[in-house]
Amino acid sequence: MFKNVIANLFGKFWGLLSNFVFIPIYIKLLGFDSYSIISFGLMISGILAVLDSGLTATLSREMSRSDNSSQDKQRIFKSLESIYFIITAIVIMFVLFNSSYIATVFVNTKKYTVNDLIEFICFIGIDVGFQLLIKFYLGGLIGMEQQVVSNLYQISWGIVRAGLVVVALLIVPSLKMFFIWQAGSSALFGFVLCLKLRKVICGNIYRGFSMIEKQVIQNSWKFTRGMLFISFIAALNTQMDKLAISKFLPVEELGYYTLATSLSMGLMFLVSPFSTAILPRLTNYFTANLKFEAHILFSKVQNLVSILVMSFCAVLFFNSYEIIWIWTGEIYLANHSHVFLKILSIGVAFLALAVIPFNVAIANGYTKLNNVIGLLSLLITIPGYWIFTKLYGSIGSALVYSVVQVLITLTYLYQINRKFFYTRSFQYIFLRPIFFPLLVSFTLAYGFSLISDLFLFGRLSMILWISIVSILIICMTSLILLPKSEVRLFIKTIQFNKYKW
Repeated sequence: MFKNVIANLFGKFWGLLSNFVFIPIYIKLLGFDSYSIISFGLMISGILAVLDSGLTATLSREMSRSDNSSQDKQRIFKSLESIYFIITAIVIMFVLFNSSYIATVFVNTKKYTVNDLIEFICFIGIDVGFQLLIKFYLGGLIGMEQQVVSNLYQISWGIVRAGLVVVALLIVPSLKMFFIWQAGSSALFGFVLCLKLRKVICGNIYRGFSMIEKQVIQNSWKFTRGMLFISFIAALNTQMDKLAISKFLPVEELGYYTLATSLSMGLMFLVSPFSTAILPRLTNYFTANLKFEAHILFSKVQNLVSILVMSFCAVLFFNSYEIIWIWTGEIYLANHSHVFLKILSIGVAFLALAVIPFNVAIANGYTKLNNVIGLLSLLITIPGYWIFTKLYGSIGSALVYSVVQVLITLTYLYQINRKFFYTRSFQYIFLRPIFFPLLVSFTLAYGFSLISDLFLFGRLSMILWISIVSILIICMTSLILLPKSEVRLFIKTIQFNKYKW
C-alpha cells in the first residue's frame, strides 16, 4: 500500500501544483473577468457531478472486492460502462439545451454578451461530460489497485489540460480557445482511458457497447442508489454557496471566492492520496471480516491525516493575505480574497477529516448515514446560503459553508466510530483526531505569526518563511501528538468486551 500512497501523493501534488502555477497565468493572459467565467464553469462541473449516479464508487468497490471473480468483474464493468455512456450523453445534452437559460439567469457580467456565454457554456457541458467518464475509468483502475498507472494518466491529463493550454492561449488569447482546449483534452483522455481499463479488466480491448445485465444492476443498486443520493446532497452542499453568489452578486465576486476556494481545497489534496490507497484495503478487510485489522489501519491513517490537515489549515489561516499575494502577485486579489480563505480553510479542514471515516462506510457499502446527515444539513444550507449571501455577501456564504462542515464532521465521526468500531470514547473520537491537532497547530502558527514581520520583506522571503513554518508546525505537532504505537493506543482506548464480532 505504501507504493500506492506515494503514487497518489505525487498525483495529488501535481493537481495542487497545477492549480498554484496555472491559475495566475490564466488571470494574466485572459484577465480576471475571464477567470470568473472559468470559476462559473467549475461550479457547473461540481453540480453536474451528481449525475455520476454513484457508478464510479460502485465500480471501484466492486473491482476491489475479494469475493468477486475475474468473470464477475468483467460483467460488472461492461454493464456499468454502458450505463455511464448514457449518463455522459445526458450531461452533455442537458447543458447544451439549457445553455441559454443558464447564461441569462446565473451569470452577471459586462465583458461578454449572452451569445458568448451560451457558447462558453456549451463547451463546458462537453468538457464536464467527458470529465465524468474519465473519473469513472480512473475509479476502475484504482479499484484494481492500478493506482500508479491511474496517477500517471491523471498527471498526463493535467499536463495537457492545464499546462499545454497556456501555449494555445499564447497563440490565441481568448476564453473560447480555453474552453475548446479543455473539452478536447477531456474527450481525448476519456477515449485513451477507456481502452486502458478495458484491457486491464477484460484482458483484451472489446469494441462497442455491451448489454446491461439486470442481475448486475440488482446486486449493486442499493449501494449505487445510496451513492447517488450522497452525490446529490454533496453537490448541493458544496456548490450552493457558489450558486447563491453567482445569482445575487457580480460574477467577479464568484472569482474572488473561487480563488480562495482553490487554495483551501489544497487541504483535501492532503487526504486524497491516503483515501485512495486505503479504500481498497479497507474493503478487502471488511469483506474478509478482518475488523481488527481494519480498525488498526483506520486509526493510523486518521491520526496522521489529522495532523497534516490541521497544520496546513493553521498556516493558511494566519498567512492568508501573504499566500494569495505570493500566488497571484496581485495585491488587489489578496485584499479581496484573503478573508474568504481564512473562513473556508476551517470548513475544508473539517471536510477533509471526514474523508477517512467516509471510506470506512463505503468499504461496508453503508450510505444511510451520509444521506440522513446530508438531508438534515440542507435544512441549514438552502435557506442559509440564500439569506446570508443577500445580507452579508460572499462572507455570509463562507460562514454558512464552514459552520455546516464542522457540524457534519463531528456528527459523522461519532456515528462511524460507534457503528463500525463500537466505541463512544470522547478521547478517541474527538480529542486525538481533531481538538489536540487543532489546538497545537493553531497555537504554534499564531506564535510564528507574531514574529513573521521580522522575516517578510518580499515575495521570496515570504515563500521561504511560510515553507519553514509549515515544516516546523508539522514536525512539532507530530512530535507532541503522534503516538509511538497505534496498536498500543487502540488497545488502551477501546474496551475489547464491547466488540461483538
